[in-house]
Amino acid sequence: MKIVGSSRSAPSVLATKSGIPLKALRLPLQTFTRVKDKLSRAGMRPAFMRMKGTMMAIQSCIECNGSVSDLAANCPHCGASQQLLREQLKKQKKIAKEKQDIEEGKALLKKLFKFALYISLLSIYVACLISSESKTAGIGIFISLILLFQTPQKIINKLTKRDMTKRAYIAISIVMLLSFQSINSKIRNDLAETNGFSTYSDYSKAKSLNLTPAELAVKKVEWAEEERIKKEEQTKKAADKKAAEEAAEKIKKLVDSVESTCFGAIYDRLKDPTSADFETPVTAPDLKKGVWVVQQFVTSKNSFNANIRTGFQCIVKANEDGNSLVSINKVR
Repeated sequence: MKIVGSSRSAPSVLATKSGIPLKALRLPLQTFTRVKDKLSRAGMRPAFMRMKGTMMAIQSCIECNGSVSDLAANCPHCGASQQLLREQLKKQKKIAKEKQDIEEGKALLKKLFKFALYISLLSIYVACLISSESKTAGIGIFISLILLFQTPQKIINKLTKRDMTKRAYIAISIVMLLSFQSINSKIRNDLAETNGFSTYSDYSKAKSLNLTPAELAVKKVEWAEEERIKKEEQTKKAADKKAAEEAAEKIKKLVDSVESTCFGAIYDRLKDPTSADFETPVTAPDLKKGVWVVQQFVTSKNSFNANIRTGFQCIVKANEDGNSLVSINKVR
């Protein structure tokens, strides 16, 4: 550094060896210091700051939050140790990296599991598609529905090389279902025709019973006859049941009318009918005489206002036009 200008009338000016005044370097130095502070607070260190023998990074103190060098052992403001801060930061970075690795591992395992499941379902779908067994048709349809809802839309977009809308995705799903049905049905029908059967259902029945087409035709006639006899028996049982129900209903109505006739006759013979407490009657037919016998007990008040239990036996003749009371007698 040298002094430029030695005249007494002009003040001396400090300058560098190259002759540049220090006043001219003040603004660039201030700008550099502000940029360096911002980078240090953001945790960034440019290459020229990491070189040996050059400037140090500035960080915040763990105690007073003051500016301190990253190489300093203690804070110049409060004297707190900075080694603890560096160890904590290192530990936090290590823990964060371990968590990130675990999350990435879980995500990878999840993707692998989904891929394996998708491939397995696709294999089952293809096996059901080419199978001739009728039981596998339902399984194939079920698996195809799962595939439709589990197939990522991104895969279809990559295969078709265009962005599929939701409606187009649903249309592709329906086509996939219909194609499965048609292909599987064609395979089974071709198999039945090859073995001499008209339909696949006949082929499956013959295969389960180990029959030839001619033997199956005879069996079908026998099955039809058995089915006809079975239906006739069911029809007859239903008719008999209905007739029995109608007869029981008719007898019930007849018994009710006979008991009602007996009830009216007993009611007229009581001294105080309003106090009568009738018990459940016992009714039975007398087939030899063609009449009905009703035995009825009733508790009612007599002339002396005392409750007396009295039994009556009514003989009623039932006719289509109406019932007629033959006789009524007291019983014990």
